[in-house]
Amino acid sequence: MPNTPRLSAILLIPAGLFLASLACSGNPFLAPTATPTATGTPTATLTPTRTPTPTVTPSPTRTITPTVSYLDWPVIFSDTFDDENGGWLTGTNSDEYATTAGAIRGGKYTVKMNAKQPVFSRLHPEIDNLTDLFLSVEIRKGKGAERTEAGLIFRSGRDGYYTINIRPTESRYRFDLFLDREWEPIAGWMDEPSIVPDGSTRLAVLAIDLQFTLFINGKEVGTFEDDNIERGRVGISIVMHQAGDYVEFEFDNFEVRAPRRS
Repeated sequence: MPNTPRLSAILLIPAGLFLASLACSGNPFLAPTATPTATGTPTATLTPTRTPTPTVTPSPTRTITPTVSYLDWPVIFSDTFDDENGGWLTGTNSDEYATTAGAIRGGKYTVKMNAKQPVFSRLHPEIDNLTDLFLSVEIRKGKGAERTEAGLIFRSGRDGYYTINIRPTESRYRFDLFLDREWEPIAGWMDEPSIVPDGSTRLAVLAIDLQFTLFINGKEVGTFEDDNIERGRVGISIVMHQAGDYVEFEFDNFEVRAPRRS
């Protein structure tokens, strides 16, 4: 299948819609919006409203019911990136926010971005909306600016979504809700030493009703609750903070599990 741009698979967000939230680093965290238009600057400042208590287990073995584990859920979508059947963005797309090139080769999905302004990018495969799910992907940062992030998006819709991002160069992750053009951090930047700058990170989330459990490299790192968004699409994200920055991220083994429908 030829590499042809799939413009519906990507949403780029301009700098005018970003909020300050990374007090620990002295730089703003990018704030995406439901539409790529710079028609206003939110005045709210992200202030964490809950203090999560991370829990650690040797492996992701959280039990959903006494007899059924999420590991028993069927795989409803899996992409090892051996071909282009997943419906991801391929080819090159350029607008006032960034130039983005996606390519599937060698069993990897590589996304290269040149930012024309700070930007948050969402890329979705062709898959239906979901509520309960187990979502995972392997992420590796290649060349480019150090202060960039990549991660997972789930329950993504018109009004908002949840996003989990890692910053490999600093071995950290964060978990956020974006709703009605406002950010609410569910877990601000948190350290995780298994995230290494030059290695691959396996990032996963288990979502059941209003409870979310995060896994990094097979280790449960935290359980959180939020009841704002019930269902939506899944995908991956890339975050860039400076105009003129360039970055490459590789993604592999994207997988989605969901409970069997009755």
